[in-house]
Amino acid sequence: MVKKAGLKERLSYWFDNVMGRGTASLVLLLACVTVGVVIVVTFLAAFVDQQHTLPQLLWIIFRGVLSPGMPTGNEGAILYVILLIVVTLCGIFITSFLISILNTGLTARIRTLRKGRSRVIATGHTVVLGYNEASYTVLSELVAANANHKKQVVVIIDAYPKDKMEDEIRKRIPDSKTTRIICRTGNIDTTDDLRICAIENAKSVIVSAGNDFQTIKAVMAASALLKEHAGATAFLTAVIKESHYVKAAEAAGGSATEVISFDHDVAQIIAHCCRYSGLSAVFTELFNNGGCEFYVENIPELVGCAFLEAGSRLPSSTLVGLVRDGRTWLNPPLDAIIAAEDHLIVIAEDDGLTAVAATMPQIDQSQVVAAGKEEAPRMKLLVLGFNHLLGSVLRQEDAHLATGSTVTIADERHDIDLQALQADLRNLQLSTRVCDVVNHGALEDLLSGGVDNVLILTDLTKSDEEADAKVLMLLLMLRSIAVDKGYHFTITSEMRNVRNQELVKVDNACDFVVSSHLASLIAVQVSQSRHLAEVFKELLDARGAQLQVRPAKHYLRTDVEVDMATVAAATGQRGEVFVGHQVGGLEPGTRPRITISPPQESRRKFGPDDLLVVLTSR
Repeated sequence: MVKKAGLKERLSYWFDNVMGRGTASLVLLLACVTVGVVIVVTFLAAFVDQQHTLPQLLWIIFRGVLSPGMPTGNEGAILYVILLIVVTLCGIFITSFLISILNTGLTARIRTLRKGRSRVIATGHTVVLGYNEASYTVLSELVAANANHKKQVVVIIDAYPKDKMEDEIRKRIPDSKTTRIICRTGNIDTTDDLRICAIENAKSVIVSAGNDFQTIKAVMAASALLKEHAGATAFLTAVIKESHYVKAAEAAGGSATEVISFDHDVAQIIAHCCRYSGLSAVFTELFNNGGCEFYVENIPELVGCAFLEAGSRLPSSTLVGLVRDGRTWLNPPLDAIIAAEDHLIVIAEDDGLTAVAATMPQIDQSQVVAAGKEEAPRMKLLVLGFNHLLGSVLRQEDAHLATGSTVTIADERHDIDLQALQADLRNLQLSTRVCDVVNHGALEDLLSGGVDNVLILTDLTKSDEEADAKVLMLLLMLRSIAVDKGYHFTITSEMRNVRNQELVKVDNACDFVVSSHLASLIAVQVSQSRHLAEVFKELLDARGAQLQVRPAKHYLRTDVEVDMATVAAATGQRGEVFVGHQVGGLEPGTRPRITISPPQESRRKFGPDDLLVVLTSR
C-alpha cells in the first residue's frame, strides 16, 4: 500500500520547490506574504481603531510594511499601537528578506555570466573554436585584419574557464583596437554549446583544437548547426595537424569547409627555407595581417589588359595572379588578357585600396641585366633530429635540387627507415648518423665535412618548451662552432612556440619556421577571404608557382639607383613577378630588412648582396 504524504510534508515539498525556482519565484512569494500581512493587519486594526477609515488604515499599514521604522499614525488605543509595532517588525523582516533575495539573485547571475554561458548577439563576426597557444596568433591577426573596420566582434569558445581565458588574452593582447573579443565556455564539439556563439550569423568560423580528432568533431558540430539555418553564409576554416586526416575533415565539413593541412604546409615552407635563406621572414610577412598580404579583388579598369600591363598600372600594389572560372592561376603568361569575370590576386597594404594608374610607367632598360642560364643548385644538407615531416621536406627538396645533392640525418634514434625515405628520391643521396646531436664534439664532427644548410627538426616526443629549448641549444652551439671554425652555412630551424624565437638573437643566416604560428596565419587569411585557400595551396605546392629570393645583381646593375617599376620589368622579362626585396642583415646579430610590394615610384640602389623576392613558375 502506498503511503500518502502528510500535510506538513506536502507544505515542506511545495516550499522547497518554490525556493528552488530562483529569484523571481521568491520575490513573488514575498509579495504574496506582504499582501497577506497588510490585509490581515488592516482588518484587525479596523476593529480596535475608530479614528481612521478602512482605506486610510490600508495605506498606513501598507506604508509601514514597505518603510519600516518608527510607527506612524500611532495615536489611538493600545491594541492599535501594538498592531503598528507588529507591522514595523514584519516590514523589517520582509525588507531584509527582499534584499537578501535580490543580492543572492544578482550574485548568482554574475556567477552565471562569468561562466560564459550567455548567448552572443552579433552578426558578421568571426567565431574561433578552441583555445590554445595558437589562439593568440589567431586573435592577434584578426585584430590586425579588423583594424580598418569599426565595431568588429570575435567570439572564442572552449571548455577553458571564461574568466581565466579573458585574463590570459588581455595579458597577451592588451590592445584589441576596433575588435571586441568575447569569450565563452563550452564544448566545441557540441551543437548545444555552439549555439551560444551565434554561428549562423557569423562571417566565418576558425577551428583550431588541441588535436585532430577534436577538430574534426568540432567541424561536424559547426557544420550541422549551419545546415539548420538556410540563410547561414559562414564557412569553416580548420587546421589539421596530420595530413592523413585531411580527407576526413573535408568530408565532415563538406563544401562549407576549407582545410589547412598543417603537415603539408609546414613541410613545404621548411623545404623552401632550406633552399633560400631568409624566406621564412617573407612567408611570415605575407601571411600575417600586419603589413602587406594577399587580396582577391575585382578591378574593372583593368579588363582587357594583358597581365604585364595590368601589373604595371598598379602603382601601390603587386599583381601576382588571377582567379578564373574558380581556378587560381598564379604568375600566368605575361600576355594573358584579363576578362570581365576574372578576379585579380594582389599583394597590398589593405583590401579595397588598390589604385589604378591611367598609363604604364617609364622603364629604364639600360639598368636591366640580360638573363643568364640557370641550373638547379646542388646542396649538402645536415638534418639534426627527426620527425614525420622529414619525408615531405625531402621530396620537396628532391624536386628542386640537382643530382648529387646529399642529406645527412643525425639523431639518437636507431630505427630511422632510410630505405623508405630514399625510395621516392631521384636527386638526393641520404645517409644517417646515430649520435647525440647536442653533444658539442659530435656536432663538430658532423659539420667538419662541410655543409650548405643545417635543418633542425623539433622533437615531437617532448613538450613544446622542452623541444624548443633543445632547438635553442643547438642554435647557440652551431653559432659557436661556425665562429670558431670559420664555417659558413645557413640554418633552418623548426620551433613550436613563437615566443621562444625571441630568446636568442639571430642573423640572416638563420630561418625560424614556427609551425603552429604559420599555420594559424594561413588559417586567419583564409577565414577573411575563401579564395586565398587555393592561392596558398598553389604557392606551397611543388608543382605550382613558388616564392624565391634571388640576387638583385642577376637582374639589375647594382651601381645605380633604380625605381621599382624597372625592377618589376626586369623580373617580368623572365616570366617572374617582383614581390619585394631583402637588404641588409650582414652584420652579426642583425636581421635583413624585407620590403613587400614597394611602390613603383620608390627608388633604391641595390648592393651586391641584396636580394629580390620573386614569384616564379616551376
